[in-house]
Amino acid sequence: MSEITLAPGRCWQYSHYVGRRATAGMGFSQPVGVAAGKDGVLFVANRASPRITKATIDQDFISEFGRGGDEQGQFTWLTAIVLDQDERVYVADEWLNRITIFDGDGNLLDHSMVLYGSPMGDGSVHNHLRVPLFLAGHANGQLTGNLHVQCEDGTPMANLLLSMLHRLGVDIESVGDSNGEIAI
Repeated sequence: MSEITLAPGRCWQYSHYVGRRATAGMGFSQPVGVAAGKDGVLFVANRASPRITKATIDQDFISEFGRGGDEQGQFTWLTAIVLDQDERVYVADEWLNRITIFDGDGNLLDHSMVLYGSPMGDGSVHNHLRVPLFLAGHANGQLTGNLHVQCEDGTPMANLLLSMLHRLGVDIESVGDSNGEIAI
């Protein structure tokens, strides 16, 4: 190891470097910030290929999250990255004028509940029966996922909305024409 003297009385020893140039995986592309987490885990903000690289100080690739764009979980011009005591990752994007917050695994979907579908089972005849719906996310641990639920004919879609609200801690008796809950 070589010593580097920056000021009289202050001396640091060179240890090693982490990373190499890469647009994905273990490597960096214009790293503009680094935050050190527990157990030697590094979170590196990459500007040229916008993403956060999660790796160990010994250069073992763990994962990456985020990508270029202006939607949730995407970046345009990364400028800073910090961690809080719970290892939530705060990423500043100068171009988008926002700070995006991730858990330590960078997963927005773990904190979201998204309902996708249509109130029409058959739009050509305005049929409201057998409406396919898709529910994604884990809602901060309130949903387990990997479920396929098929309701009895005539079950109001509002039952799902009521169940979702209850999972989110909203204490209400009904929504629209709901008449019960759905096991989600």
